[in-house]
Amino acid sequence: MSEPSNPAPSWRVAALVGRAGSGDVLVEAAGDGARLPALPHSMDIEPFAADSLGAVEGMLGAPCVPLRLTWLPAEGWRSGSIVVELEELEAAPGGFRWIDPSDVLDSAEPPEARPVVRRWLDRRNASSPRSSRRGPGPGGSRGRPRG
Repeated sequence: MSEPSNPAPSWRVAALVGRAGSGDVLVEAAGDGARLPALPHSMDIEPFAADSLGAVEGMLGAPCVPLRLTWLPAEGWRSGSIVVELEELEAAPGGFRWIDPSDVLDSAEPPEARPVVRRWLDRRNASSPRSSRRGPGPGGSRGRPRG
């Protein structure tokens, strides 16, 4: 009796990158849709952070600082998608452009990354300077305590 074969791991890798000083997100320049930077083919790798980050750096053509990796496994946990969230960039690398993600959230590609993009956008909106302004609170001013 032969042992069951395990298929090779196969993972799609996409990057989620914000634009410094703005709410924009990086997408592929080709077409008018909102396709996150993604490798054209699945990778036959175990889902290790270093492999995913190396693939994203190769795709963007520059070293990147990872903030979060989200594994979105398919049935069987041997394949699926990995979304690599990166530190903000000032300029879009060649072949990419910036868009406002709220306009295309429901059509972002790859589709399995949409919940990750939605959470990312919620976190960015919650930490923006406009949303973090608060009044002085009970009892006084924001200035130096009076002595």
